[in-house]
Amino acid sequence: MDVEALSVAAVETAIAVCSRLKTYLAKNDKTPFTDGHIDIYRDERQTKENWSGRVSVQVKGRRDKRTRKEVVSWPISRVDAAAYLRDSGVLYFYVSVHPVTGKTTVYYANLNPFLLADQLERTDETASTISVGLRPLPKSPEAIERILGVALVTRDQHPGAGIDEALFERANEITLHSVEAPDFEKPTKINLDAGDVAVVLTTSGGMKVPISGYLEITPPHYQPHLAEGSIASGGVVYAEVYRQFLDPDTVRLTLGPCISIDLSRDADQLMINAHLELHGTLNQRVAALKFMRSLSNTGLASIKGVESRLGTTSNPRLGRELEDVLTPLEELAALFDRLGVNSDLVDIDGLDRKQLASLGALHRAIVLGEELSLEPQGPGLLRQDLGEYSLMLLIQPGNNPGYWRVVDALAPGLQFRMWAHGDDGPASAFPVTIYDCIEPSEVAGVLNLHLDSLVESYATLADWPETTFGRANLFLLELIAAADARVDRKAELLDAASRLNTWLIDSEGPEDIHLVNQWQIAHRQQTLQVEDLDEIRALRQRVRRRRSDRVQRLLEVSLSLLLQDRSEVVFLTERLPGDELTDLKRWPIWSLHRGEVQDGANS
Repeated sequence: MDVEALSVAAVETAIAVCSRLKTYLAKNDKTPFTDGHIDIYRDERQTKENWSGRVSVQVKGRRDKRTRKEVVSWPISRVDAAAYLRDSGVLYFYVSVHPVTGKTTVYYANLNPFLLADQLERTDETASTISVGLRPLPKSPEAIERILGVALVTRDQHPGAGIDEALFERANEITLHSVEAPDFEKPTKINLDAGDVAVVLTTSGGMKVPISGYLEITPPHYQPHLAEGSIASGGVVYAEVYRQFLDPDTVRLTLGPCISIDLSRDADQLMINAHLELHGTLNQRVAALKFMRSLSNTGLASIKGVESRLGTTSNPRLGRELEDVLTPLEELAALFDRLGVNSDLVDIDGLDRKQLASLGALHRAIVLGEELSLEPQGPGLLRQDLGEYSLMLLIQPGNNPGYWRVVDALAPGLQFRMWAHGDDGPASAFPVTIYDCIEPSEVAGVLNLHLDSLVESYATLADWPETTFGRANLFLLELIAAADARVDRKAELLDAASRLNTWLIDSEGPEDIHLVNQWQIAHRQQTLQVEDLDEIRALRQRVRRRRSDRVQRLLEVSLSLLLQDRSEVVFLTERLPGDELTDLKRWPIWSLHRGEVQDGANS
């Protein structure tokens, strides 16, 4: 039995039914590495004009009683593999010949350059062979022609050339060549270094570049996309619901950062699997727990305004467990709401047990009005830490000995007045707002500032203009500095500073310092207009004509900072007395020189 002749004949017979292919294989061939080639044509008219290209072929035959239907692992000489790589790959055929009947079964592998380079690199250098996977050659002429088509495309692969990522920015199209059509209805990961696929990137200039690696294809319906309508339960409405398939039978509805629902079908029954992960903001957690509590207790939800049953039965036990988690979070939300705290700023996971216990006590004191038994410390201000933030509270004597009332120190309309005095004692005392009692370094961190009531607090002391306006201006500067320090509070702090500055202008007129503050606030809000810059230049010209004194010098530098006139700023600051330069560097206007504030001029 001539195994080699039978093997070559089997390959030729398989190829002969393909109208666009022509084999040129030699029997008993002594040519190194390959046994011939197969020519590929664009149609059945196998003319020179229709010739597409040529694929090198190697045929190996062995006596074998087994007929394998799956992939066969086959050893190839490392020397041969390196030669195939230099020759731009080879279409490798292994033919199993039954030793008795002579029946043949043909297997193949497209040993393209990417595959060969990868196998040679991953195989130990001391190994004399590499292992490749062979698959049964299909009977269909169309399938065989696709195999040859992919093999022809992969001959342009050059593993050593690499690929510049910039080419993807210039890509005009990406073409996938595959022996078998991928299922684009589900997520697919394709090994581009395997023999049965090839991807070619075509740039806008017409350059064709073979791509190696892996190609992941995710169908649009497997990616989150905004669904129509809303879902509600327990008074919680999720207006933006994102829908995506997890597999052909399972859909995930993501309601928010804490909660999602998987819906699937088991026969004719709708199955629900809800996922609850307590992360995100306090309000997001409370909403998710309320939704899940209601769903657990009733099994019902409103979908697009229509009440629907999700799941077969309610689960009151789970509802009670959720209630135990929800109650302290609702109390915390009620406390923050009463204090005017933006709870989105608070890292709930960062609060330790002691802080949570203290917040629970504050809920009883401030929301429920209970008096607390505290360690003796007398009335006064109390700071409650919230991670990197804090609350400013006031302790007052309670109705019973040893008990104290804890109130929001900055609550609007709080009926008390604070006084301050200088070194000469109470005789020179003057009223101040609670804002004046906050240390400048703490302004950015106090969450219960009630900034909507800021102007009113100072306006109630307008009959003490000698101290009130100056104090208001100092706190305004502290607000600006706090906005520079806390990006997450920048908008609210600058808005409050702007309102307070407007009140000062209305009260005292457009004094130079108020105009500078107005402009530096606008600079940070990026609302500074060209007209504002013209006014700044005009004021700087007038200031330069004034007699030189401390106010004149610092004002000129401040205006130059607003104009971003860096060379002038350097010139002026080099001539400032040391104490004046020290003061200037403590003011928020100096941040414009350090580059800590983005240029806010608009044309």
